[in-house]
Amino acid sequence: MRKYYMYNLDKYKGKELLVRKRIAGFLEKLFKVYGYDFHHDRFKKVVYGEDSYNSELEEKFKSYYDAYWFLLSNAKNVFSNDLLNRFFFLLFGKTTDYSINLRMTKVYFEYIDCPSFESAVDFHLRVYDEMDEFNDMEKTAISLMLFNYVLVKNGIATISLNPSNYKEYFELRKKYKNDSKTNMYAFFMKIIETCKYQDKTYYKNLREVTIEEIRNTFIEDKDYLMNVLKVKSISVFGSFAKGINRIDSDIDLLISFSLDLLKEEKESNIVFIKNYYFKKFNRFIDITEVSEYLNDDFIKETPYVKKIF
Repeated sequence: MRKYYMYNLDKYKGKELLVRKRIAGFLEKLFKVYGYDFHHDRFKKVVYGEDSYNSELEEKFKSYYDAYWFLLSNAKNVFSNDLLNRFFFLLFGKTTDYSINLRMTKVYFEYIDCPSFESAVDFHLRVYDEMDEFNDMEKTAISLMLFNYVLVKNGIATISLNPSNYKEYFELRKKYKNDSKTNMYAFFMKIIETCKYQDKTYYKNLREVTIEEIRNTFIEDKDYLMNVLKVKSISVFGSFAKGINRIDSDIDLLISFSLDLLKEEKESNIVFIKNYYFKKFNRFIDITEVSEYLNDDFIKETPYVKKIF
């Protein structure tokens, strides 16, 4: 008999279920974790259909995105052989063996009456184990897509793992076979609790934001930022700095804080900045702290950093 722990996800319901940034971000991070080398901006242009693909890798990006979007868009439909046929055709450009669909639907219905969160975790790991026909990245991608499919089916927005999460995830996936379920449940609950979620009104309230408006707003608030929040410097990078921002682009900030701040004070100030400027711009605010340990992906962005003060 399975033992379940009844994790309550009700407070995460009522959010925007299909957010293209979340869907694209999930895939981009997965490809990075599996060692693919590509540029962030090019990835977005291809998956969003703003430019045609120019290589087999870019075609793969688009295929994965289209298949994933199709799967999530059909989360309220019956999990069936027809659904899986279409999903796999979009993913690989060909139909797969009927036995694969049969195994997956059989496993899905084993968990149909179980609590939504635990069934999402258990089902996606069973799927991973059942797909010996695919390589490891394909198995990971498909199983995690199906994890999010179950969430959306139960009214919960999708989650995305950061590259730093995958090492722990891979380790827990191995241990899970030895019945170490509570650790895997705790891992996914932590991801769910720390994800950014968009309210249903998010897209309705979006408006155009320019780099000039961002700069002017922070300059107006400079005294408060420096004297109260102890911000030493602030810059914009990412899509706004490059002039390729979209209507739903996040605002990426590079911030340096006073060394006098305690860790707890700095964390509190970061939360305040994110929340305060979200209300001003109706955009999510991503903050990277100036550090000697900036990763390679960020270093590639440095030519496009626009200093505010």
